[in-house]
Amino acid sequence: MELARLTASGTHPTEPLVGVEHEYRVESATAPVDFRTLIHDLELGGRRLDPGDSNAYRCAWGGQITCDEAEAEVVTPPEPISPGFAPALGQWAATGRRHLVSSLDSEHRLLGYSTHLNVSTPRSLGEQTCRLTTRTFAPALMLVLDSPSSQGVAIRPRPGRAELCGEFADGDRLVAAAVFWAGAVLACSAAAGAAAAGNSKAGSHLPPPLAANAVPDVERYGWVLYRHAFGLDLYAKGRDTALTRSAGGTISAQAHLELAWEAARAALKGSASTEELALVDRIVRGELPLGIEGPFPTAARPTQGGDSVRRSLFGEVLSPPRRSHEVRAVVATWDHTVFRLG
Repeated sequence: MELARLTASGTHPTEPLVGVEHEYRVESATAPVDFRTLIHDLELGGRRLDPGDSNAYRCAWGGQITCDEAEAEVVTPPEPISPGFAPALGQWAATGRRHLVSSLDSEHRLLGYSTHLNVSTPRSLGEQTCRLTTRTFAPALMLVLDSPSSQGVAIRPRPGRAELCGEFADGDRLVAAAVFWAGAVLACSAAAGAAAAGNSKAGSHLPPPLAANAVPDVERYGWVLYRHAFGLDLYAKGRDTALTRSAGGTISAQAHLELAWEAARAALKGSASTEELALVDRIVRGELPLGIEGPFPTAARPTQGGDSVRRSLFGEVLSPPRRSHEVRAVVATWDHTVFRLG
């Protein structure tokens, strides 16, 4: 997924952008299904316009439905990082899932497989930004996003964006993870930019670097941090895990979580709503559980809006207004759309 420079309002925002890719396993009544054998027979109501992905259908609601190998993938349109962005992402993801479910027959069901969170970065700073997040934010992100049975996360520099790949999360867990990842990327991108400019204090606002066994990702360029990447099993001991600092000594995972969120929260100043920040505040304080501690209690779940179907400009390219000539989109990425006039 490329991150667009065009929002649903048709403006060119100065805010960084964030998007979600949700992968689902598709199962029939008797066995798993390779979604690549199914997708082109579905009534998705979209069109294949992406020159880099022959399986991707741009749909009228604005996002895409495609395949990631055997899994189905729902891709949200990019959202500017401004107050309310994370609940909006949650609604986009839910809209895309509903659209996919409505195209399947009763013999098939979806099982959440993974979440990929993408935040835009300057292309020249993407790799350094991701390297910094693996050393300074990774355990906190793992604790928030993953579940007790997860194996770990991947952090990948992609063209113009930083990607966090972890456990499938929706609802308020997705909101919290998106807020935390956005703040982490903004903080590390700022530090990487300052370091490139020769600022001797670059990175001083980040959490203390940790000693981590980050394994090269064999699927795409980047790094995998397994649950034992910091020595002890982070998902078994949770907040009490002793993490080793790069400079020596240890810090508890809870103390690291607090410092990481303090830095991410500061980076989000003016870019996240009071409600978005408060949700993560409660998780960090232990009033709501981390991902590795289980789901939110029903009575404690924050609200994130209704179930209305969302639409965006990215879906409207399928049916542009007709004037004196017929207009038809022939190529569309998140950055550009090519139309044919006839």
